[in-house]
Amino acid sequence: MVPEFADAVTVDVFEPVLGGQEPSHVSTHSTLRRVAHRTDHAAAGDIANDELDTVRLRCLAENASAAHAATHMLALPLKARGTTLGVVARPTRRPLRA
Repeated sequence: MVPEFADAVTVDVFEPVLGGQEPSHVSTHSTLRRVAHRTDHAAAGDIANDELDTVRLRCLAENASAAHAATHMLALPLKARGTTLGVVARPTRRPLRA
């Protein structure tokens, strides 16, 4: 993740992806596993997990990008060959830098 874009980023994938398989059924109840997390420790205290989980779930439910404008959180579906493999999230309360 580019530091100028985000103070933090998480990457969560569905369990079958960890075994080299595509998820057969994707839902908001499917189990996600965190495979990457990077944060600027100075901004780490800003992350609100409940709000981030809400944005992540909306992203997966709609299979499209989701954001929470008040907290500047952003989540995008992680896709390969048209299949959603998980979700990438920008969990920070700081606005995008110009």
